[in-house]
Amino acid sequence: GVLTAGDETFDVSHVLEHGGLEADESTDWSFLLDRASPEEGVVLKFCTSRHMVQSEQMVAELARHLGVASPVSRLLLRSHDADEWEVLENAARGLCSPLCDALQNYEALLLLQFIPSCPLHEEREAFEPLHLEASCQALGRLLVLDLLLGNADRLPLPSLGWRGNPSNVLWSSGGPSSASARRCVPIDAVVARRPPKLLVQEADGKVGRLLELALLDAPSANKALLEALACNASGTAAITGVGAESPAVEAFQAGLRRALEIVLQEEGLLEMLAGVLRSWLDDFHADVRAVAGASAKKLSETREIQRLNRAAGRQELLRERLGSWRAGLREKSV
Repeated sequence: GVLTAGDETFDVSHVLEHGGLEADESTDWSFLLDRASPEEGVVLKFCTSRHMVQSEQMVAELARHLGVASPVSRLLLRSHDADEWEVLENAARGLCSPLCDALQNYEALLLLQFIPSCPLHEEREAFEPLHLEASCQALGRLLVLDLLLGNADRLPLPSLGWRGNPSNVLWSSGGPSSASARRCVPIDAVVARRPPKLLVQEADGKVGRLLELALLDAPSANKALLEALACNASGTAAITGVGAESPAVEAFQAGLRRALEIVLQEEGLLEMLAGVLRSWLDDFHADVRAVAGASAKKLSETREIQRLNRAAGRQELLRERLGSWRAGLREKSV
């Protein structure tokens, strides 16, 4: 397994061979592999469902499109990357039995560059005068990303009902001392499951109002920025100190505006992807219903799939048809 970040390449099997290891099983399994320098560490993240790590990788790609920094990452599937998976298993053997077990029991992993960093609620340097404008612009871009994802698990925004989780917003050193020396690096986000239609409409209304006001009105932008930084005393003090009519708030608005421009540019691609997925699902439902029969009442897609799985336990033809679709969709999604 190899990660490439710009001019840097991380050979994971070499890190395994020469580094230490920490394991965390709080949410499935993740492993931090670290050599002498933490900048050369990597994280191996396993999830019960491969779709979760695929979703996280997709969000990372979307973040990069919006100009939001994210750890360099790569998705490995046991079925698709068998040779590299075997290399990792051999390198891990004798080093850590939980890691060996995870490599044997899971079908997918997300390989990420380790970012030495400080979480949002503890960060101070990013909100010093030298870095304040760049930090506010980065937060503007991040806010657009999370609004697009419907991700309430990063920035605390009471006006949207978001409690937030500042541990999922990291600040890392970006190089020599400059206006960009502290990078905002969000982690641990996936494409959220779509909530009920009425909740979506209500949330979309709130998001639209917040963005419109923040883009056009400096005091509203200042309020949104203060909400996002409520967990950080240094950040709150810095924004309060410069006031609403300040370059820092203008930078936040500029980050919002630029990220929204990119979203509009990428809208066609996202709609095309959604259309392709929709066509696959429509073909799937039409095919399996021809075998299993339609439900007596209208069900959500999740409940319909649950019904088909139960029926497959009684009907061999349906069981074979579902197996064929699983294999086909798995191949298409690689």
